[in-house]
Amino acid sequence: MCWPGTGHLYRRQWARGCSWAALYGTALLFLSSGTILAAGSVTDPLLVTALRLETVAFVDVAMPLTVLVCSVLDLFTRDMLDN
Repeated sequence: MCWPGTGHLYRRQWARGCSWAALYGTALLFLSSGTILAAGSVTDPLLVTALRLETVAFVDVAMPLTVLVCSVLDLFTRDMLDN
């Protein structure tokens, strides 16, 4: 998964998908220290970029990772409720 919200967009939940993508982008830009964005491209998965860095702290990935996990849980629960 490269970007939160892509699963929502695939399931045609446009507002939720765009909201999760915007929230993840905000978490990367403002809530992490910037080492994640400086080390890798935006299209690389967050965990791959974090594993490549030796000096990354948990604080740098905590908020973007939280948004990523919440997005997946939201998609899963919405899918279970729809079926």
